[in-house]
Amino acid sequence: MRYHLPIRQAHGTQVGDGFLLGDGDLLRETYMDSEHTLQISDGRRIPVLLTRLSSTGAQFRTTGPIPGF
Repeated sequence: MRYHLPIRQAHGTQVGDGFLLGDGDLLRETYMDSEHTLQISDGRRIPVLLTRLSSTGAQFRTTGPIPGF
């Protein structure tokens, strides 16, 4: 899977809204799970909430500060 995660400053912390490109069926299987993490390219994990599914991926938003940004 590939991802796009633009990061912005909001209320003194870094947050992001982005999308995952990949297997929509796999994402659909886990959509109702309450906890998801995105492992970014440098190995860090960021908690995310899936907000919308499509056949090619999902939209998400971070659920807290993004460490290291």
